[in-house]
This record gives sequence, C-alpha cells and structure tokens, in this order.
Amino acid sequence: WPPFEARALVSQLPLSIAGRELDQVRRSLGWPSDVCRAEEVESDGPGNVLTIAARYRSASTISTGFGQRGLPAEEVARKVVTDVLAALNEAYRIWNPT
Repeated sequence: WPPFEARALVSQLPLSIAGRELDQVRRSLGWPSDVCRAEEVESDGPGNVLTIAARYRSASTISTGFGQRGLPAEEVARKVVTDVLAALNEAYRIWNPT
C-alpha cells in the first residue's frame, strides 16, 4: 500500500462531508488528492468515518475518527491528523534516537 492514504466514508449523509474532511487532511498534511478518497457506502443508519493510514520505515499507523451530530467535519479530520502525526513522531523518535 502507499506510504499514506486517507479515506472518508459516508452513509445516508451528503458526500460533501467526506470532501470537507479530506480537504482538511490535504491542508494539514500537504497530501495530494490522489491519496485521498471519498466514498458513499450503504448502512442501516447515517454516519461517517475518516481513516488515515501512514507508515514510516517498518512502523505503520492507522487512525480513525467518527463523525457526530454537531461536530464539524473539519474537527473530525483535525483529530485524526493529530493522532497520526503523534504516532509518526513516535516512530521517528524510535528510529532516530538522539
């Protein structure tokens, strides 16, 4: 799989929610559009999820955030980005001790 990827899924909600999450991911991480995918899926109820996967050397991390009513899509994305960056920073620290 690529060194990094973001996927935003929505069900019974506007696809623009996934787009807003991925826009935030691209702004925050400087990632190109081709590693960010928005998808509509079927489920029993409405909802959305954002997943970011990244790796550094032999370490990999996957962080997921779930949308909530009243929580802006951008906030969901910022939380997931923060979690991924923390994990990658830790991997970097382990692989590059001072």
